[in-house]
Amino acid sequence: MVRLPVEQRMIAIMVSWRYTNRTSA
Repeated sequence: MVRLPVEQRMIAIMVSWRYTNRTSA
C-alpha cells in the first residue's frame, strides 16, 4: 500500500483532529 506523503499527512491530521475532538467533547 503506497500513498503519497500529502495524502498520508492529511489522513494523519484528520485522525489527530478526530481523536482530539473525541477527547475534547
